Amino acid sequence: MPITSSTGRGNYHRNGLSLVTLPEKGDFNGDGKITAEDMIIVLQIAVSGGYRSAADMDGNGHVNVLDARVILQAVVDRFG
Repeated sequence: MPITSSTGRGNYHRNGLSLVTLPEKGDFNGDGKITAEDMIIVLQIAVSGGYRSAADMDGNGHVNVLDARVILQAVVDRFG
C-alpha cells in the first residue's frame, strides 16, 4: 500500500522499497522551496504557449500569468 506524506520540504511517496521525493507544487527548479526562479519558469512556459500540469497552479487548464502570480504570492507570503 503506498504511503504519502507532506512536509515543508516537499511531498514524499513511499511505495514498496523505494522512497521518491516529489517536488512541492510550485517548485519547478527542484531546490526544495518556492522562489522567484520558479515564477520565471512558469512565465517562460506561459509565454511559449506550452502546458505542464504542474505549472497550472490554479487548475484552469491553461498556464498563464495568473499561475505565475500564485507563485509570486507564495514567495511574498513566505517573506512577508
